[in-house]
Amino acid sequence: MMSRYTHLLALVALGLLMASGPAFAQTDYDTDNDNYIEVSTHAQLNAIRYDLNGDGAVAAADTMAYNDAFPYAMSSMGCAATCVGYELTANIDLDTNADGSHTSADAYYNSGNGWMPIGTSTSRYTGDFKGDGYAIQNLFISRSGANYQGLFGGISSTSRIETIGVTDANVTATNRIGILVGDNQGAIVACYTTGSVTGITYVGGLTGSLAGSISTSYSTASVRGANIVGGLAGTKWGAGSITNSYSTGAVSRSSGSAPTIGGLLGETTAGTGAVTASYWDNQTSGQATSAAGTGYATTNLQSPTGYTGIYANWNVDVDEDRVPDNPWNFGTTSQYPTLNTPSQRVVDHDSDNDGLIDV
Repeated sequence: MMSRYTHLLALVALGLLMASGPAFAQTDYDTDNDNYIEVSTHAQLNAIRYDLNGDGAVAAADTMAYNDAFPYAMSSMGCAATCVGYELTANIDLDTNADGSHTSADAYYNSGNGWMPIGTSTSRYTGDFKGDGYAIQNLFISRSGANYQGLFGGISSTSRIETIGVTDANVTATNRIGILVGDNQGAIVACYTTGSVTGITYVGGLTGSLAGSISTSYSTASVRGANIVGGLAGTKWGAGSITNSYSTGAVSRSSGSAPTIGGLLGETTAGTGAVTASYWDNQTSGQATSAAGTGYATTNLQSPTGYTGIYANWNVDVDEDRVPDNPWNFGTTSQYPTLNTPSQRVVDHDSDNDGLIDV
């Protein structure tokens, strides 16, 4: 018969065995070894705010919240080298209970204020973020009196946000408001937004204010504000630039008679940045003018079904491998161009980005 002492030892051994079992196995969060931490859940998307440079290391005060989203991570999250940002591996719906509305039953309702943007005006997101063709759906923000609002509040000059859609958004705030980014000092590449955004000043369908760049992107969102309002961006500062992009959403003024409202861009300031081969729909937007860009009727924007006419120079290198990527799907003559997902683009012939074609 087993003694009490032997029985106690057996229980301790069993506890140690359970503690070291599969539940505590380390997890690789960069399974493709591209140095981007993979994100597939609401909690993981939310946890990015604790790691604004995207290297997977967080301050001691944020460790518990971050580890809840990325439990039992391998050393350096499993990145082959130093992590440089995050990438989506699935669509993420911020209507977390899928009931078709934003209520306190949703995980990120935040007492009615909705999603808290990643990055602020003073603590910007400095890493990279790749959507890989996936979308963030049903973004909801309601913060009257708040600035720098969007999926990202503020991104720095070192940031690159690419290949992501933010769809069916409903964003309401005050200044520097966009669906994707409130204030963009970095690069937005091959991104799109749908839904609506409402603010006071510096309001845009993609970004509220722009000192960085927007390329190969579009917005169909409706945009409403009192001053400095545009279908794609509210304002463009200095070296800010827009290339090969367009907007189609209704753009309207909520109050006043200030002239700084435009189909594509509300305002542009003196500087070196240019707006090139970028357009707005002067029918659906309700705006005949813009601070920059060219306005076309709906049929003119839909009728080219390839890289010809106004889209002749739109087949560009998106992933920086020096090879045109065929980023656009032009559809039929009754459709606007949309973005191909990365898997629909041409094969990457320089997978290691050394400037030499792989053979």
